[in-house]
Amino acid sequence: MNSNIIERGEVYLNIISEQYEVVHLIARTNHSEVYLVRHKLLDTLRVAKVVRLSGTAYNYILAEANLMKNFKHPGIPLIYDIIYDNSSICIIEEYISGNSLTECVTEHRYMDLRQIIDYGIQICNILEYMHNFGAHGVIHLDLKPDNIIVDGDNKIHIIDFDHSHILQGELAKPYGTVGFAAPEQYHRLNPDCRADIYSLGMLLLYLSNGGQVQSNVDSLHHHQLYPIINKCLKHNPVQRYCSVRRVRSDLEHLSRKNCNSVIAKSHDIYIYGTKRGVGTTHIALYLTSYLSRHHYRAVCMEQADPADLRSEAEKGKLTKNGLYLVHGAYLLPDYQNRIQTDLATFDFRIHDCGVYDPSKSRCNILIMDFGYRMEQEQAMIQGQKSDTCILVNHCSGQKYYEYLHHINLPNQFYRIPCIYDWWKTNNLMDETIMDLLSEYYPEQFVKHISFIKTLIKEASLLPVILLKKRKR
Repeated sequence: MNSNIIERGEVYLNIISEQYEVVHLIARTNHSEVYLVRHKLLDTLRVAKVVRLSGTAYNYILAEANLMKNFKHPGIPLIYDIIYDNSSICIIEEYISGNSLTECVTEHRYMDLRQIIDYGIQICNILEYMHNFGAHGVIHLDLKPDNIIVDGDNKIHIIDFDHSHILQGELAKPYGTVGFAAPEQYHRLNPDCRADIYSLGMLLLYLSNGGQVQSNVDSLHHHQLYPIINKCLKHNPVQRYCSVRRVRSDLEHLSRKNCNSVIAKSHDIYIYGTKRGVGTTHIALYLTSYLSRHHYRAVCMEQADPADLRSEAEKGKLTKNGLYLVHGAYLLPDYQNRIQTDLATFDFRIHDCGVYDPSKSRCNILIMDFGYRMEQEQAMIQGQKSDTCILVNHCSGQKYYEYLHHINLPNQFYRIPCIYDWWKTNNLMDETIMDLLSEYYPEQFVKHISFIKTLIKEASLLPVILLKKRKR
């Protein structure tokens, strides 16, 4: 062993010097050294990670190492041996020859979209294996470009499992790499697989923006990735993807599509409420108005109580095809099939379906509140498909987050602001609808997102600008 390689860690290398020859020091932290070593008998390169520990921390790392040695996946380095004494533990791992994503981005800057999608799918495959490993699954908690290696065959490998953790267990302390860790890793002690999904979103952002992660998501170099990255990076874990399988599915869908294609017209959005008075018609009208304001042909169709929509429709102008034009939005009351109207030319048909009926299979948006009849509402939510979006109306922020803390559903939940005039712009509601529509129809809406967000930002700054002018 070359004694000139290291000073502080030489004592800890004595436990492996009989079997391995140290080639060079790869990295050093406050608590560990990582070496490239050569097995003396087999003449193969491996990685030796020497960790200095004591007390309960020592036992914790040893337990994690014993868990990692059972991983059998081509994207995860094999654990060949775990050697330890009273003061240190040494993990002998498979050596992966290649470049980190950091090095790849430094060399190529902006990667091809297909390459980014391929890397994303490979990372999803590895994470899915980890998240379903054993009785509870394992989360990595430190996904970052330096910990992703691309080998000579363009295959992805995830390394550095120092902070990997068994799901449903409590962390010893908060941990995260700034810029890539999920928000809950800094202030919660029980993150789940959605913490890795957040970090995956940051990796996709990093690759798409040429190594920049502090820029806005809506300014992506590859804007087609916006809906996927945006959903991964939700601050609230409940609003992220519920599994990496879903992320992979969307990446695979994107890889199969022509990125410049436009979806077919005449898409239907079915909106239900959990009870009367929860705001179903009001939200359906606002969604129709939103689409109309952004130059889509949209019509709101009454399929429940005719009085609800008709009272609004009659405030507008009746057109020759039986539609009412109100504040720039088209409304169609329920004529009980007595009048036939051609709706094929509309981009979106918004169906105001009233109170939810379990016999109906099509429900894109479900409106609810946290008032009375909570048991019935929860039963309705439990019965929804995972792609049904839940909008929570008439609810305080505190009550909303308390409720979400006690449920574990794959649906997307959004708390929506109180809206009095459905035809007037509400910045918070616009952002919610923008997220919702860009998820369902990414090719249609992603090209408008940057422009719309700019308008929203400028609108929010307008009072400040006017105030400064008054002071002058």
